[in-house]
Amino acid sequence: MIAVLVTPLLAASGAEDPEHPGLPEPPARATEGGIVSQGIAQAARTRQWIRLPRLDLVAYVPSQQTQKDPSCRSFPPYQEVQAWHAYTYVASPAGAPEPYGYSPSFTVRALAFGAVPVEVRLRLEQTRDADGLPEAWELDVPNKTFCPGRGPHAGPTQTEQHTPPASFAGSVSVAVESVRVDGLDLAVASSCRTIAATPLRLSSRDLYSRDPDLRPGEGALDWDPNTARFFNGPGGGLLEGMVDIPAFTGCSTPDDDLDALLTGLVSAKDNPISVRAGQLTTDCLPWRYTEGCFVTSPMPLPVKDD
Repeated sequence: MIAVLVTPLLAASGAEDPEHPGLPEPPARATEGGIVSQGIAQAARTRQWIRLPRLDLVAYVPSQQTQKDPSCRSFPPYQEVQAWHAYTYVASPAGAPEPYGYSPSFTVRALAFGAVPVEVRLRLEQTRDADGLPEAWELDVPNKTFCPGRGPHAGPTQTEQHTPPASFAGSVSVAVESVRVDGLDLAVASSCRTIAATPLRLSSRDLYSRDPDLRPGEGALDWDPNTARFFNGPGGGLLEGMVDIPAFTGCSTPDDDLDALLTGLVSAKDNPISVRAGQLTTDCLPWRYTEGCFVTSPMPLPVKDD
C-alpha cells in the first residue's frame, strides 16, 4: 500500500551548492539537468497498487566515459563501450521543510481488520548526510556498440547498439503525515515514519537496437519514455524493481500508539515498483522549467487480472 519511487545516486557529502542552497555541491565538471518521473507500486501485504507522486529531479552528470577499439580486440564482442552516471535529488514541493529531498504527499487506502477503512497520507524522503543535505539517488547507464556482424540481430557488416540494464540505487524513508480511521483524523505525531531508511534498487531490460520485436516508440528515431519497455539513458524510459517497507515508529496520537496498526497494514518485503523517467534535459530543471520539458504521463494502474 505504499511504495517508493522514481527516477537515481550517491554524491559526495559535504559542501552545499552555493548556486542552489539545499543541494550538495556538484561533482567537478558535471553538467546539470532535470528529469520528471512517475511511478506505481504494489503493497505486497494488501496486493493493492498505488500511484506514486510525480517527482521533479535535479541531476548532476559527470563526464561520460567512452572507450573505443575498432579492431575489436580490447573488449570483444564490442568496439565501443560507454557509461554515464547521474546524481539526482528530489525538488521538494512548496511548504516542505527543505527545498530538496521531499516528495509531494500522496494517499493510500486499506481496510484494517478487514472492515475498517484507513486512509494514510504519506511522503517519501531522501536520507540526509551529516550536514543535513540530501543524499543522492544513483543511476548508472551503460551503452555499447557491437563489432560489425557481432550483434544478435545484425547483418554481417552491420553494427548494433546494446543498452545493458541500467542500475538505480538509493535510500528512502517513508513519513506519515496523517491517518484517518473510518473518516476520523487521529492527529498522528509528526515523528511517524519508517523505523529506518529502506534501500531502493531498480533496473531496466537489455535493449538491442536491431531487435525485430521492438515496438513503435522503442527505436532510436521515435523513442517514447511513456511507452517503451526499456530505459535508454538520457532518453528516459522504464525502470523496475522491488522495495522493502520497514516497520513504523513514532506514530502516537493523544490516545493511542499506531505503530502496530501501520506496520501491519503497510510493512512488507518485496513490494513491486515501476518508474517511468522522462528525458534528461535542462528544460526540466526545477529553477527553469520551459515548454521543452518532456513530462511523463501518469502510469496506469494494473487491472486485477494482471
